[in-house]
Amino acid sequence: MIAARERGDAEEFNLQMGQDAGLIDSILPAGQKRAWRREWLRMLRVLRVAIPADWTVLMLADRGLYARWLFRRIVRLGWHPFLRINQGCKFRPSGQTQFVWLRELVGQVGMRWRGGGTAFASPDCHLQSALVGWWGEGHAEPWFVLTDLAADGCVTGVGEIDGRRVAVCAYDFTVMAGSMGAVNEQKTARMRELALRQRIPVVWLLDSAGARI
Repeated sequence: MIAARERGDAEEFNLQMGQDAGLIDSILPAGQKRAWRREWLRMLRVLRVAIPADWTVLMLADRGLYARWLFRRIVRLGWHPFLRINQGCKFRPSGQTQFVWLRELVGQVGMRWRGGGTAFASPDCHLQSALVGWWGEGHAEPWFVLTDLAADGCVTGVGEIDGRRVAVCAYDFTVMAGSMGAVNEQKTARMRELALRQRIPVVWLLDSAGARI
């Protein structure tokens, strides 16, 4: 889990929660098959009252711990799920009618994929989400992550140029010609607010077809 309002807050939060780790940790025998719902709900109850409401929270889970109910519960709390799923799952990208195996989206080292759509082919398991896939050098298989954080046609973040922190907004022409939609505006607005709050410059890379209504 990552919980942070600004740079440095995540470390402070981790130290604070580390003192009370016994309240939320559960240790089970390796290889034991069982549902984790009880442990998840217990942990979420503890964290909900411990994390300030204005913090941005990413909940990370590895394969075997994801579930549709967990994704929706995290979103309901106002946080963001970041759940790794098995490559044996299926996904239907937005605008398409057929589900495809995840390994068809990222089939070899160096490939990556991102976009919105419907996860899981079974009707009773359908989940509207964003999917990020990446197969990095040195990894035996690709990583696939479900989240509610849509990339859309814009990539934002914070990095360094010559040792100085800068905020970056870049329109991605490979996604709907980099056209600007509601999600794009939310992401760039957040970067502008962060840059003003931290007093850092903004680098804006524009390669866009214009506004998308």
